[in-house]
Amino acid sequence: SVTGVQKCALPILLIDETVVLGGFAGWDAPDPSERDAERYVTLLSGDLRRDDLKGLMDDNSGNIVRSPDVSATAVLDGVTVTAATNSGVSFRDGSPTLRNCTFRGNGRYGVDGRHGTPTIEHCVFIANALLHSGGGGLFVSDSDVFGRGFTRLDTDGELSFIRCRFIDCEFGGLEVRSGKATVTVTDCLFEGTKEGFRRALETSA
Repeated sequence: SVTGVQKCALPILLIDETVVLGGFAGWDAPDPSERDAERYVTLLSGDLRRDDLKGLMDDNSGNIVRSPDVSATAVLDGVTVTAATNSGVSFRDGSPTLRNCTFRGNGRYGVDGRHGTPTIEHCVFIANALLHSGGGGLFVSDSDVFGRGFTRLDTDGELSFIRCRFIDCEFGGLEVRSGKATVTVTDCLFEGTKEGFRRALETSA
């Protein structure tokens, strides 16, 4: 488990048979093992010098969590991932489980994945793409074309999104460009998409 602020010069490597848990009350609480990810925020931050408020992100970590070539037993649960210059979580050929996480204020994407089959549950994507023009909620493709959103997933596998929120998506909430991927979206909420729900949920082969 992790508590408090973790500064990541190099990405955290999420591997198989590993569960990274955040959201604990901590040792100074009456019950240190009490867990509530919204109340007790565990921050994985790329803001190494804590100077982002001055508009300085160039010295931040590129990616905060990497999870290459893993199964669903690689789990990230209950953390807030923020201030990466590139992506909060990056994986290739992997199928990690991301649960109860918030991806906020990253330079390009909240999650950037290629050719994997992740499961993403109870996650929030908010105000990413800070260093790059454009920004949407979720981009899915089976090619290496760069997406324009909070989350990019280039894949030909099965994707599952359960009870997630996509907030302030400038170019739409969910855009799928893959003739091979199977995408399941269950009980998800799209807020603040400038181009409306037509762009909030769009697919094309």
